Amino acid sequence: MVLLSAWRRIISAAVVAAIFLWAAPGEVRAVDWDLVLLFTADIQGQIDPFEMEVKVDGEVTTQTVGGAARLAWALGEARNAFSGKTLTLSAGDDLIGPYAFYLGSVPVHEIMTRLGYDVGALGNHEFDRGDQFLADVLATRPFSIVASNLGFSPESPLYRATVRFEIFEVNGVKVGVFGLLKDDLAIVSNPGEHVAVLSDYAAVAREVVRELEAESVDVIVALAHIGLGSGRDLARAVPEIDVICVGDDVTLVERGHEQVEHADGSSTIVIQSGYRGEYLGVVKLEIDGQDVTNYHWQPLRMDDAIPQDAELGAVIEEYRAEAAISGVVAETEVAIDLRKTEIRTGESGFGSLVADIIRERFHVDICLLNSGMFRGDRVLEAGSLEVADMEMIFPFGDNVHVLEISGGDLHRALERSASALPEPKGWFLQVSGLRVEYDISQEPQELVMDDEGRVVDVASMGARVLNVEVLGPDGEYLPLDPDAVYTMATNEFISGGGDGYIMIGGLEARIDTGSELKLVVAEALQAMGVIAPGADGRIAFGSQ
Repeated sequence: MVLLSAWRRIISAAVVAAIFLWAAPGEVRAVDWDLVLLFTADIQGQIDPFEMEVKVDGEVTTQTVGGAARLAWALGEARNAFSGKTLTLSAGDDLIGPYAFYLGSVPVHEIMTRLGYDVGALGNHEFDRGDQFLADVLATRPFSIVASNLGFSPESPLYRATVRFEIFEVNGVKVGVFGLLKDDLAIVSNPGEHVAVLSDYAAVAREVVRELEAESVDVIVALAHIGLGSGRDLARAVPEIDVICVGDDVTLVERGHEQVEHADGSSTIVIQSGYRGEYLGVVKLEIDGQDVTNYHWQPLRMDDAIPQDAELGAVIEEYRAEAAISGVVAETEVAIDLRKTEIRTGESGFGSLVADIIRERFHVDICLLNSGMFRGDRVLEAGSLEVADMEMIFPFGDNVHVLEISGGDLHRALERSASALPEPKGWFLQVSGLRVEYDISQEPQELVMDDEGRVVDVASMGARVLNVEVLGPDGEYLPLDPDAVYTMATNEFISGGGDGYIMIGGLEARIDTGSELKLVVAEALQAMGVIAPGADGRIAFGSQ
C-alpha cells in the first residue's frame, strides 16, 4: 500500500535537461529515492522506431517514436542516475513482430537481454507459436519469468520453466514480484492442452501476497497482463499490492491517474506504459520499513529528444540486414484502413481481398479470417505497400488450414462473429465466398467458460444472423444449406478454436497446408502489382 498521495507536478517534455536528470523540473534530487522501477509492456517485438500521427498545437503531424536503441539509452541513463536502485520489468507480449517472424526468437531475446531486464511476465502473444517454441526461448532467457496463475502439466515443455514469484534485494529493499496472465489465453492464443489459467486473479494474488509477506518483503509488485480495468479491480481487491504494472492494454496511464485509493487512506499505484515501446514507465519510490511513503510516476516518451544507443543500434542493423525487412510488395491505389474500430466492426476492403486470395489459392468454398489477425491499428495511405507493412499487418506467422464445415456450424461461427458488435472485437470475421447480413439489435451468442478460462460450450446460439448465401461453382450465390458440407480455409488460430470458435476447433477434417498465410498473401499481392481493395457488400447490416 502507498501511504501518501503522488506528487502532482506537471512535466514539460521539452525540458531535455530534466529528462537527462530523470526528475521533474524542480524535483531533481529533492528526494533520495530508495527504489526505481523501470517498466515496459506490450513491446510486441517493435525493435525499430515507428511513425505515428500526433496533434501538436492543434495540428496533425508525424513523429518517429520508440525503438530498442532509444530504450537502451534511456535505461542506461536511469541506471546511472539511480545506481544500484533500479529494477527493470516487462509485463509481457514481447515475442512477436517481424524480427521474431523472420529470425525466430533470437533477435527479440538478445535485445531484451542487452536491455537488462530483471524479471518479466508472460503475455498471451508469447504463446502464439505454441508451448514448445516458448519453452525453447525461456530455456536461454537470462531473467526470471513470473507466472503465478498458470499451471503446467508435467507433459508440458513449459513445466518448471517459470516461477510463481521472484524476490530481489535492491538498495536494501526487499522486493517481491509476481505475474498474472489474462484468463482468455486459450481463446486469444495457442497455449496447448497442457496449460491451465486460474481466472480468479484476486484469489491467486492473495495467496502470493501471503507467501511474500512470510518472506518479509518490503514492496510487492504485480506484473499483470490482464488489462487496465482488471488491474484496477485487482488493486481494489488486494490492497496489499504496492504497484501493479499492467499489460494487455494500449492505454497509457498519465500522471495523476495512477492511484487506486483504499478506504483506510492508502492507495495502490496502477500503471501502464502504452505499447510498442513508445514510452518507458518510471516509478520512483520512497520507502520507510515496509511502507511506500512517497512516489513519482513518469512515463517517458521515446521520441526524438531521446538519443539512440549506438552499440545496440549496430546490432539491430545487423538483424535488419539479415531479415531484409525492406522492399515493395505492391502499389495500392487506395488507403488501407487497419483501424480496430473499422476492421473489427464491418467489412474491410483489405480484409476481403486477403480472404479472397486465400480462398482462391486453396480452391475452397469459403474463407473465414478473424479481424484480430490484422494488426497495425492505423490507416496506410495509398502508395507503396512494403515488406515492413506486411510484417506489421501480419505478425503472427500462422499457417493456412483447410477444413470441412457443415452449414449449421458455419451459421454458428457467423453468430460468434457478430456477438460483440458494435464493440470492436478481434473475433469479428472477414469473409470470402459468402454473403452475410446481420441485425445487431437481436440476441447475441453467449459462450460458457470453465474455471480455467477455456470455452466449453455455447450458452445461447444468438439470433443476429439474418441471411447467409454461399457462392456456388457457377458464380451464383445460393442460400446456406445447414446440412451441406463446405470446404473452408482459415488461419491456424481459428482452426484450433481460438477466439471462442469452438464450433470450428472441434472439426475433425482438417489439413495444415504448411503455407504461411502472410507469405501466400505477399506472393499474390506481388503478382497483382497494383491493388485497390474496396468493400463489395458481402457483409451487410439490416433489421428484421
